[in-house]
Amino acid sequence: MIKNEVENKGVDERIFHSMLTMLDNAPALRTLGIKAVYLGYGEVGLKMNAGKEYDNYRGVLHGGIVAALADTAAGFAVQSLGIRCVTIELNLNYCLPAVTQTEIFAEGYVIHQGRSTVVAEAALYNSSGKLICKSRGTFFPLPVKPIAAPQTGNL
Repeated sequence: MIKNEVENKGVDERIFHSMLTMLDNAPALRTLGIKAVYLGYGEVGLKMNAGKEYDNYRGVLHGGIVAALADTAAGFAVQSLGIRCVTIELNLNYCLPAVTQTEIFAEGYVIHQGRSTVVAEAALYNSSGKLICKSRGTFFPLPVKPIAAPQTGNL
């Protein structure tokens, strides 16, 4: 991914580049072809080409793929705050079937940041701008491990 193609809407540069690196290096996200459109503080825009390889038996995008994109959008919205996290709950409402061989857009945004959890939502749209799915997730912040100082002999 060329990082200049992604709009930075106010995210700290270190967080911005870290998130883009995560998108590039996470095997599942790379396999699904999820790309960033913009990263803002507490909000993200992602996109994905819904290929035929993700069809369900009815010839539309499998709901699990939709859920993966929604989870990624909501989780990345949390991470745009500088919070590493894992999903502990995810709820989805499917509104329309997602047709394959089109581009799907996802917007994720944080709606509540508490002491022990963060709540974020995601909305997914088809290429016509119609709502495909609305989701809400609860995320658990992971403790940040300090970077170890390099060893310089026996201390």
